[in-house]
Amino acid sequence: MNNAMTTIRFNFNDRVRIRLTPHGRAFHAMQHVMFNMQHGTDLKYIPPVEDAEGWSEWHMHEIANQFGEQLFNGNSELPFETTAELIIDKE
Repeated sequence: MNNAMTTIRFNFNDRVRIRLTPHGRAFHAMQHVMFNMQHGTDLKYIPPVEDAEGWSEWHMHEIANQFGEQLFNGNSELPFETTAELIIDKE
């Protein structure tokens, strides 16, 4: 391991904060429409809760599940900004 590198261990159940892009918000809403169509339901769409600066809180595995197909090298329409905040709970 490189001594100049600092690492932080995290669990995919840990929470992170991200800022969705307009594309990410639209993609998230479209996933809901597709779910309703596939399952013959009419569930109400509830968008992610965002604070005044646009940050929303997710479990890491939710981000992978919701946006995984959108995360690839060269995508010019990312679903969220590339900087995220890992939430560290002080115990």
